This record gives sequence, structure tokens and C-alpha cells, in this order.
Amino acid sequence: MRADWAGIGATTVAAVEGSYCLLPPLNSIATNRNSTASLVALIFVGAFISVLVRLLRSNHDRLKAALIHADELRAALDEHAHRGPSRIRRANHLCERQVLRHFQVCARGN
Repeated sequence: MRADWAGIGATTVAAVEGSYCLLPPLNSIATNRNSTASLVALIFVGAFISVLVRLLRSNHDRLKAALIHADELRAALDEHAHRGPSRIRRANHLCERQVLRHFQVCARGN
């Protein structure tokens, strides 16, 4: 938020200084019609750039947060993937034992 006001403040200072030092009549803040149009254009462009920079910074912050979140999700998936095979092996082992018991029970019955 400070950057927004800094850009607008810099634009205002540039407009006042430009009006006083560069535009006729010199050494006066008063301007003629042509100079006023130039000052308005300067202020408009400065404000527009300030808004664009703020939008860029906002999008950058959101993208950075999204990347951090994606890294956290990737780490959680990696952790789950490492734990997953051992769970599958345990489940397979339990199934094999149940199948073996079933065959043993069937073999005893015959």
C-alpha cells in the first residue's frame, strides 16, 4: 500500500516541480493552457503506472502464495506416496494370509 502512495506522491512532486521549474511562466506554479494539458497528462500517466505496479505486485504475491501452497501439496503427496506402498504391501500380505487360511480350511474339509 505504501508503494501506491509513494508513486502518487512522486507524481505530484514531479508535477509541482515541473510546473515551477520547467513550464512557462518560469518560477511560478501558475501555468498556461498548453502547460496545464501537459501536467494533466503527467499526473494521469503517473497514476496509471502506480495502479499497474500495484496490480503487478498483487498478482506476484498471489502467485507466490500459490506456489508455496503447491509445494506444500507436493510434499504431502510425496509423504503419502512413500507411506502408500507399505500400506499396500500390508494389505496384500493380509489378503494372502486370508486366502491361505481359506485354502487350508478347504483342504482340511476335503
